[in-house]
Amino acid sequence: MNRYRNVTVLALGVLLLSLMGCSNDSQEEDQGNDFVEAAQGSYESEDAESISQYPEGWRPGTLMMTLNISQSGDSVDETSSQGGTKTSAKWDYLLTATQTFPVMIPPDFTRALPDYTADAIDHIALEEELYIPLDNVAPVTEGQVSYSGRMEVRKPRANDITFLVEEVSAQAELNDLVVHFIQPSSVGEGFELDISFTYQMEGAVKTKAKHQSGSLQEFESECCERESLRQSFFPEPDMSVVQRISYPVEEGLPAEIAEMNQQMRMDRVALLQKISANLEPRAFLHTGLRWLSEPNQLTLKYHSESDNLLSHGGSLAMAAPASQRRYTLEIVLTAD
Repeated sequence: MNRYRNVTVLALGVLLLSLMGCSNDSQEEDQGNDFVEAAQGSYESEDAESISQYPEGWRPGTLMMTLNISQSGDSVDETSSQGGTKTSAKWDYLLTATQTFPVMIPPDFTRALPDYTADAIDHIALEEELYIPLDNVAPVTEGQVSYSGRMEVRKPRANDITFLVEEVSAQAELNDLVVHFIQPSSVGEGFELDISFTYQMEGAVKTKAKHQSGSLQEFESECCERESLRQSFFPEPDMSVVQRISYPVEEGLPAEIAEMNQQMRMDRVALLQKISANLEPRAFLHTGLRWLSEPNQLTLKYHSESDNLLSHGGSLAMAAPASQRRYTLEIVLTAD
């Protein structure tokens, strides 16, 4: 059984690409219905022989994920340059996505966590998987991403352009959404997990420029913005937890190496504590993941409106800083 121990943080930079063609909506809907039916059929075909390959007591279940990210900015700036310049910008970004897929789950979620109050916490207990995806069954994902913005620059005393306005509008479907793992946390009491998502927004940029002479010029160009991110979520970090985890000492390993590994673990917790206190950006690492465990269901929730959240929109983003940021994630594992 594949187990994850190290948290991988992957951030792919925003890349400006050429515009791609749009597909037919009705065709996509038909394909989506066919995909759901195929996934359901694959799940139903899991017979007793295939179920037996999983650990004893594990049973069929469902993983459901909901992800919402919303941001907006609105600013006005006035300077005395070129006889007086007024710049205003306003933008909105919205990502919504859901995902469902069949999995195998353990017998009792209330027994998924180790005893975090113990003097010595066994590291093996932190490597337990909380679900196993079924073979040959792809997740059913639905998601949308949109960005819109408007910027105006007014320079009534300028010798050339006295008024400039730029409008941006772009959209994308989000189909590439992945839950990489969910497991007991090694940085605090609770669970930790990784997700990633990729999308490519396509749209148009419209520009109008008014000259001192009164003439008006209008331009329109295509735009394309690709974003691919992997993000990690943790409970509230607790330094005493990592200090009490009993990691095995490999035979022949110098004591200095073991001490260095432990220091790296403690440094990670120290960084997460700064993120929790909003002293560091919540770019790819998030703290405050909450959970509710019942025998047949595990619910994981994250919510933040921190000013330190990562800004989205890439090169499409207007000059106005984000005045509103909201990030919510919910994952529910439940028995069928």
